Amino acid sequence: MATFKKETNITTAITLLSDLIRAAIDTSEYLIPFSTELTYLSKYIEIQNIRYKNKFNIHWDIPEDTMALKVFKFSLQPIVENSIVHGIIPSDKTGDIYVSAKIQNNNLQITVKDNGVGMSYARLCEVRNKINSNILEKNSSIGISNTNQRIKIIFGDNFGCYINSDENGTTVDIIMPIIENEE
Repeated sequence: MATFKKETNITTAITLLSDLIRAAIDTSEYLIPFSTELTYLSKYIEIQNIRYKNKFNIHWDIPEDTMALKVFKFSLQPIVENSIVHGIIPSDKTGDIYVSAKIQNNNLQITVKDNGVGMSYARLCEVRNKINSNILEKNSSIGISNTNQRIKIIFGDNFGCYINSDENGTTVDIIMPIIENEE
């Protein structure tokens, strides 16, 4: 119906969502090339830009030497979702989200930073405790906690998600070991 009525935003969103659902239910690999993860993230961002009427801009700083490295599938989506929902949408201005990557200390560091409303130090401490807890509370969001736990279970406690925030926005660093793509 949306295609017939030329409702392109609906058609685009459904197509993108279908692509993401297909990728999510494909359980043949849980580690994928970073370039593939960025493709999935771009589709998610496009859906959210349709939903929120371009309330935010994305800025990419991804060096070519990181693109073939392996990362957890859908590790960035919950981080960017938090930036949008908890940082940018509550703000009265159009926001910016920066996604960057670098190789540092023989690890892959992926950073998602926003200039949203941020959070108080007390709230930041609560979020850090929740992220590092193995207990999921009822009616609790699990995205960043799930990403953090998956990384720590597979790679160890030296890796995971690290969050900082203040009134100027929130930054999440994801640290994973460098895993070369065999292809």
